[in-house]
Amino acid sequence: MNSRATSPVRPTVIAVLQTTLGMLAPFLLGALATSMRGDVGMSPADLGLAASGFFGVSALVYAFANRRIESLGVQTSTWLGVGFAVASLVLVGVAESTPAIVVAMVLGGPGNAISQLSANMRLAQAVEPTHLGTAVGVKQGAVPLGTMLAGFAVPAIALTVGWRFAFLAAPVLGLPLVVASLSRRGRSSARATARPPRGVLASRRGSLWLLAAAAGLATAAGQSSSVFYVDAVVTAGSLEGTAGLLLALGSAVGAVARIVVGIAADRLPFGHLRAVAGAMLLAVVGFVALSTQPQGAMLALVTILAFAASWGWNGLLTYAVMRLNPDAPAQATGITQTGLSVGAALGPLVAGQVASQASYDLVWLLSAGALAIAGGLTLLARHGLVLDHATERPTATSPR
Repeated sequence: MNSRATSPVRPTVIAVLQTTLGMLAPFLLGALATSMRGDVGMSPADLGLAASGFFGVSALVYAFANRRIESLGVQTSTWLGVGFAVASLVLVGVAESTPAIVVAMVLGGPGNAISQLSANMRLAQAVEPTHLGTAVGVKQGAVPLGTMLAGFAVPAIALTVGWRFAFLAAPVLGLPLVVASLSRRGRSSARATARPPRGVLASRRGSLWLLAAAAGLATAAGQSSSVFYVDAVVTAGSLEGTAGLLLALGSAVGAVARIVVGIAADRLPFGHLRAVAGAMLLAVVGFVALSTQPQGAMLALVTILAFAASWGWNGLLTYAVMRLNPDAPAQATGITQTGLSVGAALGPLVAGQVASQASYDLVWLLSAGALAIAGGLTLLARHGLVLDHATERPTATSPR
């Protein structure tokens, strides 16, 4: 049976749930850090350390276990990712100290990596190439969706029933995944899409690692914005509830941007990596503007620009890498996701120290610099991939 003959809606919805659940812990932690401070004494440096532990472990799984995860198959890796993610959320919800929270966040790292790679495999195997860009855009939109949910959690949960309830209620997102896995259709689809993993073309690895470096720098900036945005805006004079809603707004725009870019990618089969670089460079403007501490409507506009540009490129990058390596999507995206996770780990760690020792204004300026470098590296990697395409098998898809 050819699984690609079925509708792309089901695998895309499952991929969104996997990705959202896997990434939710650090976003909730960033949004609720101000509320948690009175109970566990979490400083900006502590927040950065916890987020760094989460993404650092994710990077290790991406770098060293991507082939193993691909061998496990979609179904088993889905269950494994859900288990780690749920355990992390629950342990943060019952933690009584900052060290306990850091340990719980480290436990969530494998859940994030496994869920991401499993979702990529699911889409590559179950969705037609003509719809893959849209599916990947929707799936990657789950990352800012997690930030949006975390932003709404501030006024809706943290300021009413308490921050612990937000972490303890979050695992409910895993229930639809369990139901889908237990259904006959889900099991048969997993068997139909299973196939032995193959390797990434050797000549492309150098350019993929260059893309990973670019993605790491850009993600360091974007992750700092999601983790520290509420605390930074409150420090600059806004109310906590308002900051949470603005975080939700920016995250929603980031999610929509990824979906729109994915739809466009299916209709415009060229210029993908140039568009990625352009978004990174546009984000520079947003972060420089954030460093000026705008207020009111201007803060909302700057937030929309910063989040849309700094998050909108991610899905398009993943799509380009998956199209380049259709026989090994988990291994190929594992390379670029390694860069993403290293950036996500180091970004909050460095930003937390800078914010504690200097100011959030400096954090935003450093983020702008990282994005500018990332844009240049992306264009350099694109040049290498185009040269590779000219000398390799004619069936490969050009990443122009």
